[in-house]
Amino acid sequence: MLLPDFLHRWIGITTSVLVIIEASSAEYAHRRGSAKLKTVYRITLALCVITVSLAGYFGGQLVYGLNHYSWK
Repeated sequence: MLLPDFLHRWIGITTSVLVIIEASSAEYAHRRGSAKLKTVYRITLALCVITVSLAGYFGGQLVYGLNHYSWK
């Protein structure tokens, strides 16, 4: 099993790379009006939402423990 700190670190790095791709594709799509770049923007935006959620989950595991979502 992969440790939460390893996953949190690499998902965070992946998110930062995706945000750079997302921001640049949004800017180029707006300037050029390209439908292909708009599609790239939307896909990377969805991937950013997923990776931020996963990084937050694993960050919660680091701070609060493995069962931090259990209702006791």
